[in-house]
Amino acid sequence: MTDDDLTPHGEGTGQGALHPRCTQQLRGSSSAGRAMQQCGGTMTDPSLAHTSDSLPPREYQVTVLPNGIRISVGTDESIVDALRRQGYRSRYKCRRGGCGACRATLVDGHVVYRTPVSESVVDGPDREPGQQKCLPCRAFPQSDVTIELGERDRLVDVLAGFGRSRQRST
Repeated sequence: MTDDDLTPHGEGTGQGALHPRCTQQLRGSSSAGRAMQQCGGTMTDPSLAHTSDSLPPREYQVTVLPNGIRISVGTDESIVDALRRQGYRSRYKCRRGGCGACRATLVDGHVVYRTPVSESVVDGPDREPGQQKCLPCRAFPQSDVTIELGERDRLVDVLAGFGRSRQRST
């Protein structure tokens, strides 16, 4: 162990710098926060620090209209996957973002597609100016989201017959 291993963060290495042990652990770690936790040090560079206020939530609330159903969607799952996990079914086919069977109106919020989807399917011929569509089979929420299913689509609560009451937002 060298003297540098004992140097507090920001002292002797320049304000905001990591001492050598943290720098070494940071290279082998996927996040600065994890390296600091492993090291037991205190990070002084605010550009590298994650506070509990800056971490994204682990899940978002998605409201499905016209039913008014509210579901929790994890950051690692699509809206359709979350619907299925919570006992609901809606119309979809390919689950690759190519057929448009699941297309819905994005009323509020923001979604991303982690794999390419067909822009012509998202921006189909029935899209009105200023209206934003999404493909729930491939859409990952980045905020709380409200979607509206198409007129021919309907949300089915497959667990309602097994004693679960329907979840409706008020």
